[in-house]
Amino acid sequence: MKMSNISQRIQELFFEEKNNILFLPIFFAIGILLALKIKSDNVFYPSAILIISLSAIFIYKEGFWLRVIFLLLFFLFLGFLWLKIYEKNLSSPKISSPIYVNIIGKIADIKNYYDQNEEIISQKITLENLEFSQPKYKKKKKKKLTKRYFNNNFLGDSEFLDLNPYHNHKKYHDFEDKNFEFPKKIIINHRILPKLLTIGDKISTTAFLEPNPKNKIFNNFNYERKLYFSQIGAIGYSTEKIKIIQKTQKSNFEENLLAFRHKIAAKINNILPKEQSSIINALLLGLRQEISSENIENIRNSGLMHLLAISGLHIGLAAGMFFFAVRFLLSRSYFLTSHYDIKKIAAILAIFTSFSYLLMTGAPISAIRAFCMVFLVFLAILLDHKVNLFRSIGLAFFIILLFNPANIVEIGFSLSFMAVFAIVSCCNFLKKEEDILPKSFLEKIFSYFLVMIITSLIVQIFTTIFIIYHFNHLQLYGIFANLVAIPLVSFIILPLSFIAFFAMGLGLESLPLEVLGFFVEKLLNLSEFIANLPNSNFNIGNFPLLSFLLIVFGQILLSIWQNILRFLGFLPIFIGILIIIFKPMPKLLINKNASFFAFYQNDKLILSSDKSFEAKNLAKKFGKKEYFLIKNEFDQNNFCKKEFCQLKIDQKEVLIIKKRVKKDFVCNFGGNMVINLNKKYLLPKCDNLDRIDYSNIYGTGFTI
Repeated sequence: MKMSNISQRIQELFFEEKNNILFLPIFFAIGILLALKIKSDNVFYPSAILIISLSAIFIYKEGFWLRVIFLLLFFLFLGFLWLKIYEKNLSSPKISSPIYVNIIGKIADIKNYYDQNEEIISQKITLENLEFSQPKYKKKKKKKLTKRYFNNNFLGDSEFLDLNPYHNHKKYHDFEDKNFEFPKKIIINHRILPKLLTIGDKISTTAFLEPNPKNKIFNNFNYERKLYFSQIGAIGYSTEKIKIIQKTQKSNFEENLLAFRHKIAAKINNILPKEQSSIINALLLGLRQEISSENIENIRNSGLMHLLAISGLHIGLAAGMFFFAVRFLLSRSYFLTSHYDIKKIAAILAIFTSFSYLLMTGAPISAIRAFCMVFLVFLAILLDHKVNLFRSIGLAFFIILLFNPANIVEIGFSLSFMAVFAIVSCCNFLKKEEDILPKSFLEKIFSYFLVMIITSLIVQIFTTIFIIYHFNHLQLYGIFANLVAIPLVSFIILPLSFIAFFAMGLGLESLPLEVLGFFVEKLLNLSEFIANLPNSNFNIGNFPLLSFLLIVFGQILLSIWQNILRFLGFLPIFIGILIIIFKPMPKLLINKNASFFAFYQNDKLILSSDKSFEAKNLAKKFGKKEYFLIKNEFDQNNFCKKEFCQLKIDQKEVLIIKKRVKKDFVCNFGGNMVINLNKKYLLPKCDNLDRIDYSNIYGTGFTI
């Protein structure tokens, strides 16, 4: 077959696809991701390419593939420029060094942590509208800088390592400095006699604030970027108890809505035990902070965590129940049915109901996506148009990124859209097979459960890559748990939750809540049973970002394209898997704060220390269930002392400096590399020895 015939056939197949328009928002998203990776503020070249692409779309009217390429390039660089514009308009000052301050601010968000007696033990508080002032403190008397001290520590006369002249212990800030910019928001952790606070309260306290933490090495979630886009400029802890200057008046709509959410949650808490009420509050209101750590762990390890996220299941069910209930009630009136289109009336009321429910749940990303789709479905009913679900998903995807392009890096955003892509694609494929022959009632029931099994399996496969990449975790029996849990939540728990919610207005919520509590208990029992099965979940090591993006792009091709072209999606998936297989794990790893190191030897992960959460969590990143400490695993090649550690990694002898040692000891080391983890001191210049100083590690980490 000639190449021209092949090209023509591909072009025909491409034209047959009705979902090709979805590539426009996808390339818009890719442009945003590129802008996040490229730190340069120079937008001249992207702007030039954008204009050239737009011009070429209209110039090349005959060249089909050229027009397609230029159109995709246009949306790619549109996404790039859109994020740069968004960042420029986002004022987010950050502190550059630790400070000790008096703070007055308004509570923008609060998360309470409870003990077993349901008493508040600590609080994570986000403050805005900040006022800083300098607290009273006794300044330490500066040490007299003698000539001898200077020579011995900075000019190399001492036999020990020189002090680092750039090391700074600054903890107090002079607020008369005109260059100091106040952060828009800060986060403080409060443990000193915590009290019941509400959003909108104006409070004062004294706190120690530090710059936003750097991203942890080997961590695929960029916490520093999340804080930046949330306009958080510092994180710290209070050193004195909080004083309430002014209680919130609860005059604005947002605060009233939040108070309404907590009022409903309180009613549920008064009737049901905490184990059950916490799950109902999460499913109905999006309030997950009261769920015990044990239940959260069981739900996560059984693969049911997605049920707690307010998403299409919740918004769609709420809108659908209200739509059919209103339509049924209106159909009882002959006058209304004969004079008005009750279907359109029900659709309008369902839009307002689902929007109200969206606001009540706190409007998470997954719920916004679901509302956008529900709105487009009901809009199609109002306009007498047939709904194209794929285009509805694409439009919702584009609208959310248009309002906040930073959502592209939110895990919930990615999981939500990939799951919906998989569901719609799977249902479309199965519907073609189902329409061949009419089925009896029993066959339809069997067909329903078969579709549920296949759809759950496909969704599990398509979302697994996100779970593994971000959490290094895989639930082996999640598919079986979902086969029971999804019908239980869809047909019993959520409908009963909505019935109980509407019954609260009449004071009749007790009976539906008690019945609901029984089924929630069964859901918790199921999650506990699945989570405790042997090998129910295991850790999978980190893999490159390129592999992740290739596999996700392949899955998108498999979802969007409905003809033979969809099988092209296996190509990027295959390449991504090959990169994972041949990408070696690091043999030595030092975290970005240079506070600990880890090395991989003889199929063991060995840590210098496990005092930090980051160190304990590192086993997941290496795909291991356990780790070992070097003090318990030392031998003649790998051992640690108070001042230094000596390791042998891939035939390389490495010296790691922890404390101040003699210069001769470093230069006479007969190995290959010396690494300094102490910010106070500088390494000497030694021949035939690779030097990695603290400044080369901090903020980026180091791997071999």
